[in-house]
Amino acid sequence: MIGEIVGEAVGGVLRFVGQVLFEGVFEILVRGVGYLICRPFKHNIDPESFLVALVGMLFWICVAGVGYLIYTHIGAARLALSGNSPVSQAGD
Repeated sequence: MIGEIVGEAVGGVLRFVGQVLFEGVFEILVRGVGYLICRPFKHNIDPESFLVALVGMLFWICVAGVGYLIYTHIGAARLALSGNSPVSQAGD
């Protein structure tokens, strides 16, 4: 009985903390960046609009994609320079 009460209380607190963290991160990282990108093009943009959130999400998707491409390019370049690349062995 006491365990159920404590479990519910801890679950409620953790749910609240998670929601606050998620909303804080979403507001700052997604809507903040989206607002900064949209502001030069539309001066009366609402910071709470769907367009701001969409632009912010697209920005972070592009950042992740470019980061992945850079990571794979650097990895391929290191492999080719090490001499262990299948491409470098095919020409031997």
